[in-house]
Amino acid sequence: MTEPIRVLLVEDEPECGLMMEAFLRSASRTAFEYALDRAETLKAGLNLLARKRYDVVLLDLGLPDSRGLDTLRHAKARAPGVPIVVLTGLRDEGLGRKAIAEGAQDFLPKGDFDSEALRRVVCFTVERSRLLDQFEHVLECCPDGIVVVGKDGVARYANPSAAVLFNAPLQEMVGKPFGHAVGPDKPSEVRLAAEGGRERVVELAAARIEWKKESSWLVSVRDVTALKMVERVRASLDERTRQEDARERFLRSVAHELRSPITIMAALVERFRELLVEQGRPRDRLLEVGRFAVMRLLRFVDSLLALWQMEAGKVMVCRRLLDLSRIAELCVEGTRLAHPGKEVRVEVQPGLPAVFADEDLVVRVVQNLLDNATRFAAGSVAVALRSEGDGTVELSVSDDGPGITEARLGGIFDRFVQADRLPDEHGYKGTGLGLALCKEIVDLHHGRLWVESEPGQGATFRVSLPCGRRAASV
Repeated sequence: MTEPIRVLLVEDEPECGLMMEAFLRSASRTAFEYALDRAETLKAGLNLLARKRYDVVLLDLGLPDSRGLDTLRHAKARAPGVPIVVLTGLRDEGLGRKAIAEGAQDFLPKGDFDSEALRRVVCFTVERSRLLDQFEHVLECCPDGIVVVGKDGVARYANPSAAVLFNAPLQEMVGKPFGHAVGPDKPSEVRLAAEGGRERVVELAAARIEWKKESSWLVSVRDVTALKMVERVRASLDERTRQEDARERFLRSVAHELRSPITIMAALVERFRELLVEQGRPRDRLLEVGRFAVMRLLRFVDSLLALWQMEAGKVMVCRRLLDLSRIAELCVEGTRLAHPGKEVRVEVQPGLPAVFADEDLVVRVVQNLLDNATRFAAGSVAVALRSEGDGTVELSVSDDGPGITEARLGGIFDRFVQADRLPDEHGYKGTGLGLALCKEIVDLHHGRLWVESEPGQGATFRVSLPCGRRAASV
């Protein structure tokens, strides 16, 4: 059930009071319920306003203890949030309009209205007051600052958010110069001092309004500090990306340009070695060092180009069913020949299923992991292949080297990242591209590549690849 409208009638004339009660009683039968209290003096009315809550006050401006607009002012001071409808004499329309200018919601000339007119005025006054309360609540809860600035640049109104943004109490903002230029142009940015010596950036946007019959500016104040920080970070990232792209393009171009002459140099070195063999002459040390350097450079360029092609999605992947154990054993044989001083063992689980992968790319992964392990191994490398029946085949390559520190593990598969590797007999420490390339290839096959290591306990790199649609005999 709807609560009745609580009405306070402040009227000293008995006949007028009875008429108003009759009008309200008549209106309650057709429109709304009401609860009426009556006072015959301003003092009695103010006492009721102090003790009870009302939705509307019907206030006579000619009371025994107060007359004219002072009566309205006293009532508003006692209950500033309660709407007031003033009752005036028949010929006091001017007084009624002055009362509205002083804050009354409406006025009724006594003797010139009926129950329907009273009903409309009371209903409209209560509804208007409720709407104003809702509007004020919206303004007070709005996260953006709202400031009304007069033509003289003085703030006429400010909501709590504005006080927070400008770091000033509300009472110090209203009635004081706003201090910032406002206009209909595009939003302007203002930098303000915030708590703790920080800086706050706010955006001001203004629109013309009429405020209490005065042309004014409605200024919205939005905190864009975080947005500006994001923009700065984004601009920095964009610039960094631009620089990295330019560097990548340069290096890619250099790599492409270098590959042809390096390939020619490698062919020339091989031809010189063949001539020495044909002539029965011993191998030349300088020629062997040169051959090693040329092949090292060629592998580096090939790795760079392979990485960039994968990142650009330009690698042609030719998947087919592969016997991973056969690939591992061939790579191990090559590693044993290249590193006769290292023991390389292979253990293969019987009945291993085939994997569905690109053979050339998988060979590259296995060989890179073996090369990496032999460089770190103190004396031995162990290769194992197994399947746990989960639709994957796992290959692990372990060494008995110094292991990898925890600080290095996080970025071990990043480009140009190297563990604490000692130079080999040629003074070469590697490029830091091998593991990055392995990661790209494994990801391309929807597999997994990870490392397990503790300092002083060696390292184990594990690759998990999806099985093929049918098993292959081992």
